[in-house]
Amino acid sequence: MASTLPFEILIEIFSYLHPKDLYSLSLVCKRYRTLLWSKISTTTQDIWRTSRIRYILHPTFDPPEKMSEQQYNYLLMVVNSCQFCGECCRYKLAMHWEFRIFCCHDCLLQRCIR
Repeated sequence: MASTLPFEILIEIFSYLHPKDLYSLSLVCKRYRTLLWSKISTTTQDIWRTSRIRYILHPTFDPPEKMSEQQYNYLLMVVNSCQFCGECCRYKLAMHWEFRIFCCHDCLLQRCIR
């Protein structure tokens, strides 16, 4: 059934989903992955932008230059622990846009050269 739905209907359905659900759907099959993971498709970027605007409670800016909506949503909504050590305490974590990572201060110091 899902493999026979037209892209227009899938796009409409996807536009109502939370970013975490979009990530889950992108793992379901190649068709969904192709539709949800294209970095050059304006339709795909619009799906992710709509989801971000709808479900992020605080105002956000557009993604940094050369970052797709998918990557931006991933860093804003999906990642909830240090990407290196797994620390989950939100007070110890920070987003480092220049490196595109979400990590604790200790891991940042260990992995950066001054």
